[in-house]
Amino acid sequence: MDRGSHSAAPNAIGYQYQTWWALVELLRSGNDRPDAAISLELYDDIGWEQSGTPTELLQTKHHENSQRTLTDRATDVWKTIQVWMDEGSPGDTDGPSLTLVTTQEASAGSAMAALRIASRDEAVALTLLKEVAGEEGAEATRKTRKQFLALSPATQKTFIRRIRVVDRSPHIEDVDSAARACLNWALPSGHEDVFMSMLWQWWDTQALAQCHLACCDQAARWSDVA
Repeated sequence: MDRGSHSAAPNAIGYQYQTWWALVELLRSGNDRPDAAISLELYDDIGWEQSGTPTELLQTKHHENSQRTLTDRATDVWKTIQVWMDEGSPGDTDGPSLTLVTTQEASAGSAMAALRIASRDEAVALTLLKEVAGEEGAEATRKTRKQFLALSPATQKTFIRRIRVVDRSPHIEDVDSAARACLNWALPSGHEDVFMSMLWQWWDTQALAQCHLACCDQAARWSDVA
């Protein structure tokens, strides 16, 4: 898929990855959520909601050609935790599930690895994150780590219980293949490329409209506060 440019600004690629991944997310799990709706930039990078209440928040992190693994000290990890502490009510036992989708691979023995869906160990993940949070560490994440440590033990446990990590996700050039795999039964034989091109053009329009609505919603909230 030659839709992402290696010379494009990283934030532009990250935005495009977010919007395209939303379609993959919709195709993969939409049938299992018949009463749910998907959104962009409303509750989080990507969000699932039902009857106006968010049920899952997703943060997407794309790293082009990165061979580095995702460690518990990574800025991505603590930026994501900051967003969820601010927006996800970490101590709410009935709050939305919190998913980090990253193209990187979680480092072996890390909290991020312990929060994978298929091999969860929440107690280990919490212990490891608290250890990192207590370090002097990088200044860029220090405030967030201190905020995490300041949460009550019960809130920390609830927060970690809601988090899951989906690592080794397809890079932007592989997203088209991921979408095709979901649509294999519906692709018109001999016209697959044309069909997918039309689908992505349509989805880009829908994503732009979603982001516009989200911006309007945020502006309305700020106006109410003012």
